[in-house]
Amino acid sequence: MESRIEVQGIYLKTMMRDLRDGFTTFLVAAQGKKIACSGTILPIENGTKVIVQGEEEIHPVFGLQVKNARVRKQPLDHNELLKVILSGKLGIGVAVARRIVDQFGDILIKGKLSDQVENSLVLLRGVNRKQAHALIVLLNKQQAEQELYDYLEKHGGVYKDFAGIYKRYGLEALELLKQQPYVTGRNSGLSFVICDSIAKENGGQSQSPQRLEFGVQRALQQAASQGHTYLERVQLLRETQRILRNAVFPDHISTPALSLGIELSTRSAVVKEENRYYLKGLREAEKHVAESIAALSLGQESYKEYRTDLAQTIMDTYHVHFSPEQREAFSLLESPGVKVLIGDPGTGKTTTVKGLVEAFRIMKPGAEILLCAPTGRAAQRMSEATGRDAYTIHRLLEFTKGKGSLNENLAAKALKADLYVIDESSMINIELADAFLKEIKPGATVIFVGDEKQLPSVEAGNFLHDLIRCGILPVVELTEVFRQKGDSFILRNARAISMGISRLSEGKDFHIHAMQDKDMMKSVEGEFERRYDRKAPNDIQVLACTRKTVSELNKILQKAVNPGNGGIRYGGQLFREGDKIIMINNNYKMKYFNGDTGRIVKIIADEYIKVEINQVEILLTLDEFEDMELGYAITVHKAQGSEYPVVLFVMPARPKGMLKRRILYTAITRGKKEVDVFAQKATLAMAVANDEDHDRQSTLIRRLTQMKKKTGHRRKGAA
Repeated sequence: MESRIEVQGIYLKTMMRDLRDGFTTFLVAAQGKKIACSGTILPIENGTKVIVQGEEEIHPVFGLQVKNARVRKQPLDHNELLKVILSGKLGIGVAVARRIVDQFGDILIKGKLSDQVENSLVLLRGVNRKQAHALIVLLNKQQAEQELYDYLEKHGGVYKDFAGIYKRYGLEALELLKQQPYVTGRNSGLSFVICDSIAKENGGQSQSPQRLEFGVQRALQQAASQGHTYLERVQLLRETQRILRNAVFPDHISTPALSLGIELSTRSAVVKEENRYYLKGLREAEKHVAESIAALSLGQESYKEYRTDLAQTIMDTYHVHFSPEQREAFSLLESPGVKVLIGDPGTGKTTTVKGLVEAFRIMKPGAEILLCAPTGRAAQRMSEATGRDAYTIHRLLEFTKGKGSLNENLAAKALKADLYVIDESSMINIELADAFLKEIKPGATVIFVGDEKQLPSVEAGNFLHDLIRCGILPVVELTEVFRQKGDSFILRNARAISMGISRLSEGKDFHIHAMQDKDMMKSVEGEFERRYDRKAPNDIQVLACTRKTVSELNKILQKAVNPGNGGIRYGGQLFREGDKIIMINNNYKMKYFNGDTGRIVKIIADEYIKVEINQVEILLTLDEFEDMELGYAITVHKAQGSEYPVVLFVMPARPKGMLKRRILYTAITRGKKEVDVFAQKATLAMAVANDEDHDRQSTLIRRLTQMKKKTGHRRKGAA
């Protein structure tokens, strides 16, 4: 066990700082030497007197170092106050600064400065109102930041917790947190446990209304993160009890008290419908999706331009061949409304979509046709496959980054097409479906395309599943495999997994590396290092189930294929020149998309990173670093919508909750030429047997059925 150490000295220099999580490497002058330190800290001005506490480590070359450092500024004295005034860009000269310190030093050092102090400063010769106000703000800000950071850290908070609450509430954050920990914490994204700890310290009670209400809402939020749009009352009571018991107060909460929490929640963020409880936004989204689909689909007459020989016309014109199933898909163009086209990999969905688009152009010359997908990479693949422009749904809606608000002007222009084809529809959550469908004009044809056996959306809802099974929409399923027909073990095993068969076949393009979990990382490292080509980083991709495993793999694989010193740290990751990266957001101006992979070409002065994506070099600024992560390994969810020549999939036995059929199916269908699976065979069998994603709680089917009954409509040819 490493010993603890405390060092008092002068903060000399920041060597590297992660702007997202606050992790900093820095130098401190103490004990007559420079000491290298690292830890998560607030920004500190060079020359500040500090106290550093952390774990002592003796480096064989550099000597004493301090790891996991906590840093506090030493209490201000008159000399330090003088430095603050002169370094604060206040426009105050040395002589005036000395007068301020001489006359007001003791008051300014105490902190929590009022307007009265500001008014007194203005009376001092050489100090104007603007300078006095700026000085008071500076000193109050420094004190408030440190106090808030220390307080949150005491209760288990980290730098991002501090950044979130300070950004929202500023100088009032600490006082509000103490007075209303649950309300303030909920609005700032703090964990329930942190809020509970703060409440207990400040005299809070285990059955306080605010605590109960927060617990109810957190239970529904957790349910939404698992895909559910609602919980039944008994489920909500159970989950709320679990959250409350697993926090700081160990008390068992009575059912009447829990019921009070539920009642309070229904006055604000929760909606009750019969015996079901929804977060208000999810209930509204389900309701609007059903209304939009009904308005677009029910009671529509056939297009007068529709012909039953459209498939034959396309085959004759473009010299292609469609199977009977693919020809049936052309019936989706018979009338306006929402339709569904599904199929496994290799069943010709893309070829069919190209045929449908051309057929619609023949039916309606000059018609506006829009292709789109939930992610940038999926849209890019769709564009490459069809030869037509394709967009993300978010791009069409022009969501404001990080807020999800709708730019109605752009939406009004973009969403007035006659035909929409949406690929990778299994990834669409209920709120995105709502935002998209409610903007589509009446009379349009909307075809959702996808593979229902893949992973559902990360967020709440079971949108594609519900469309298929609602019984009121036309659905065409493609089952005949064309791609790599007959000799693809990838597709053969994908089909077996989808049918619940755990006995997988190994062949030239599919290999199972059966091993214990403890041996996986080393084995994957060796296989990746043997195959990785720095000139073609996208030819191989490692996939894993959890972000924790991905983070561990990225460190191991980076060390294996791109070792060295230096680099730039951001978001808890160290980036070096030559690293493989993945973009996690869309940036249409810079022309990179969520899911794009590439490599770092050059790091420039810790402020710019030049990356190469799709053979194009792009210069990222500091503001765009958050769009990038190491990409040697990524989650299966992140890979959805993309394909890679070679996939190495890692599936440890833990956590058991990630052993799911759809994760395994989605992972292996990302590989085009070869797939290697690293797992115990018993683990694979457990994953194949677990199809629980089908059990997402949603009432979209119920609402669509009710809409059909209201209209009295009976759609000919509906599934």
